[in-house]
Amino acid sequence: MNTTGLTRVLVRDVLRATAEQAGVSLSDLICESRAAILVRPRQRAMYVAKEVTTASFPAIGRQLGGRDHTTIMSGIARFQAVRDYQPTKGWLEHPSIVALIERI
Repeated sequence: MNTTGLTRVLVRDVLRATAEQAGVSLSDLICESRAAILVRPRQRAMYVAKEVTTASFPAIGRQLGGRDHTTIMSGIARFQAVRDYQPTKGWLEHPSIVALIERI
């Protein structure tokens, strides 16, 4: 915990929870593969990492196998497009996000 009493969430915590939720290994999540079974969870991890951590795009990219910050920005935008196509009351209420945050 930090001085405000809140738990600090790290990018690696988001990645571990995402991998577990998606049923893939952490190494699969950060590998170079573009298989759909890995891309969607990876994009979800990018989005959640940016929303619930203080990490920058480059820092998230480093944790995701050395990806460029523009790749992270693109992944987040793609996840948001899918999320917006399937609207909910808010991003925190999206079932995949709620389940992921509960695991962190």
